[in-house]
Amino acid sequence: MADRILVRFNTKVADDPEGRAWRVLVNGVETLAHKVHIEVPCESITEPIATGEIKHHFLCRGRVRWSQDHVATVVAVRSVT
Repeated sequence: MADRILVRFNTKVADDPEGRAWRVLVNGVETLAHKVHIEVPCESITEPIATGEIKHHFLCRGRVRWSQDHVATVVAVRSVT
């Protein structure tokens, strides 16, 4: 089953010691990234977050593969036949 993946700009990038500019949320669990590659269809959405703020995201369905240098790649989930 594919994960629900949200990607949005990290407005607090200046506060991150590693300067990671992207927030990647996989089923609600956030990890920061330097760069994001999206290899699946995606769409832009606007929705409230837990604080009540309205945020704008890219929504994807798939899996995230992480490199050691904090680069996220969103890939399709392969079906098993």
